[in-house]
This record gives sequence, structure tokens and C-alpha cells, in this order.
Amino acid sequence: MSNEVHVFAPATVANVACGFDTLGFAIHRPGD
Repeated sequence: MSNEVHVFAPATVANVACGFDTLGFAIHRPGD
């Protein structure tokens, strides 16, 4: 039995104007 869990969460740059996701522009893949 494996004890690994893989989770994928899509990245967002929706709040760039407010500064919350400023680092979202540095993503390499859509789920970073």
C-alpha cells in the first residue's frame, strides 16, 4: 500500500491588481 497523496490546485493571477497573486506570474506550470 502506498502512503502518497497527490493534490493538484490550479494557479491563479486573478488578484494581481491588488497584489495578492503578484508571484503568480512566476509559475512554471498551470498548477504551481
